[in-house]
Amino acid sequence: LPVIQIPQDYFIDTYGNQVVIPCSIVSDSTITGIYWEKYCKNEIKRINNSDKGYQGFTPTSPSLIIKFATSDDEGTYVCHAINAAGKSTSNSATLRLNGGVLDVDIGPTYATIINGQNQTISCTVTGIPPATSIIWEFTPNGGTYSRHILGDDSNGKYTGGSVNNPSLTITNCQPSDAGSYKCYALNTVGISLCINPSVLEYTGTDEETYKRIDGMRVSGEHCRKTALTYSLLVYTAMLETLSLEEDHSIVLREIAEAVFKVSNVIVSPLVDIIERKLVPIYLKRMENGTYKPRDDTVQKIIIRSFGKECIECLMKFCSFDILFDHVRLKRENADGDFLEVDGYTLANAFFQRMKFDKDDAHLIGQYIRQLGEEIDCETLDLFVDILRQGGGVITFKHMDTFLDGLTKEGTDFDIFRKFPMLYDAFYRTLDKNRNTIFHFIAAFYTLSKKYKLYIQHFCQNKFDLLQWRNSRNYTAIDFAAFLWRTEILDIVMCNLNGNRQSMIKRILETMNIVVDESRALNTGVDINLFNIPGNNIVRGNRTDYKNILLLIGKEPET
Repeated sequence: LPVIQIPQDYFIDTYGNQVVIPCSIVSDSTITGIYWEKYCKNEIKRINNSDKGYQGFTPTSPSLIIKFATSDDEGTYVCHAINAAGKSTSNSATLRLNGGVLDVDIGPTYATIINGQNQTISCTVTGIPPATSIIWEFTPNGGTYSRHILGDDSNGKYTGGSVNNPSLTITNCQPSDAGSYKCYALNTVGISLCINPSVLEYTGTDEETYKRIDGMRVSGEHCRKTALTYSLLVYTAMLETLSLEEDHSIVLREIAEAVFKVSNVIVSPLVDIIERKLVPIYLKRMENGTYKPRDDTVQKIIIRSFGKECIECLMKFCSFDILFDHVRLKRENADGDFLEVDGYTLANAFFQRMKFDKDDAHLIGQYIRQLGEEIDCETLDLFVDILRQGGGVITFKHMDTFLDGLTKEGTDFDIFRKFPMLYDAFYRTLDKNRNTIFHFIAAFYTLSKKYKLYIQHFCQNKFDLLQWRNSRNYTAIDFAAFLWRTEILDIVMCNLNGNRQSMIKRILETMNIVVDESRALNTGVDINLFNIPGNNIVRGNRTDYKNILLLIGKEPET
């Protein structure tokens, strides 16, 4: 029998190439017949020498030549040879091809076009064989027909849309350009289409967009669905995201009630409003399932429409990026580019936000620091008065993060030089025992290096804050002495002006209270002495105690 050998088991080539599957035959007698077979998808195809598209496989040249390889030629091949002794079969070899129809990807999926401006729909075509033609197809909004776009041959209305530049740019956008755009790419294999179209919505000029959005507010007074639609737009613009997974019904309700007196807002029925009415025009959906304003123009218009009617609600819920970008005091808004707010409304909004969210306390401090030149002394005086005396719970965490925001965590105290009245905010007492932030800082001093910077600055510039007495007549300096805080007391002594002996006596007395108390209880420090709950209060050791005695000029006990 003939001995037939294909030299390798696997061949990889490119779509459209001429492919050779080599084969050798050794036979003691004359070869009288040769043919090949291809196995693919449970089918067997016999290939004869006379079949179209193939060459070779003669007794003297048994290799198989595929003139123009396509996806139909992929599969597993064997060669059969016949002589006087009978038929023999070669080992098998598999052919795989790179290439085929092209991949077409366009974007954005949704976009808002603005009157008179240009809009580009990017298009990326990948794969082999290369594209021989690019075709764009446009279906107008509300239309039942589609038409082909000729790209560079369209008298300047469109540019691109060619093999060398498949992206399409629509120039001088008009309402008639709103609709769905698709891209097709052709090569020698066939034609392929982008997976998702690009949908363009026309919003008109800024003035037209404002009329549409503010018109929803006006119409919402008589239509509940329109009221909810407008409220969703406001929510998304103010918070800069909207997730249907979050419990945001409380904020939505307050927004709706502020404008329309609509209550009992339920989130689930609003999905249809978002998807059908808001996403195509004003919102875009993010990969994580949230929504955000389609662009800065839409966000700005929504904020203006709502803020002019409900500035207090806006101030209560909007992100601080919105405050930075869209809200200013009246005296700083000469050009009318911002929403105007009076000093009392701004000061009260800061206090309310700070009271309910300690993270906002940091952002308020940051806001004051960054816009310090634009905030007048009268407004800051109002804020400081409200913060110092206002009702509600303000804790150490609130004031700590507020001070962090004002000073970049103790690295920049310049805002206090510009506005010394800010010092007075820190007379605010933070618990039923009338402890201030510095009582807490002395207690938790070992937890952060920034506390040293705060102690240094206030000792140098507002020393009496550290001498504020709580309900048990203890100061922050007393707390430092209670807890044997050598570093704090060293800073205090370096900045002490007058009454040095009185201070030394006070420090020594309070240090010894702890010593006596500890001996009596045979335990560590009695936390009740400090009126501050927490397990993170760490007292200094005996070395600290001795160092403080040396600091104040007393010899340690042997």
